[in-house]
Amino acid sequence: MKNILTILILTICSFSFAQTNLSVTTNYRKMPNGETAKESFTFIFNTNSGTLLMTDNDFGSTKEYLIKFKETMYDNGSLFNIVYQSDAVENVLQNRSKSDNGLFAVFYDEKNGNVLGVKVALVSTGNVEVYLTEKGKSMIKY
Repeated sequence: MKNILTILILTICSFSFAQTNLSVTTNYRKMPNGETAKESFTFIFNTNSGTLLMTDNDFGSTKEYLIKFKETMYDNGSLFNIVYQSDAVENVLQNRSKSDNGLFAVFYDEKNGNVLGVKVALVSTGNVEVYLTEKGKSMIKY
């Protein structure tokens, strides 16, 4: 009985952990002229640790952002978004740059659907960077 209880607890904990972490690899980046450039990035959203790791797979460089969950919503294009925002308090406590503050969203074709890409809007640039998956590139027209 004790072994069954242990397995059940581990299964529940594993499921909970999996629900709060999301990894997305994109293959394209939207350029200012609306075209797409072939660029590979991996985004690892870890709400357990309150971090987003954004890795440029072409150069092997990684940037870490301190985040927290903000909301889920449908945007003007009827795409489902999971939105995270910078954890401004943690940024201050860890003496991080204010330029790291922003919004980060994973967007899907529908709720529980296919990941189309990731949007990054940093306060320091005022721009929205759009990173697309293969499916996102074929579906999204800017």
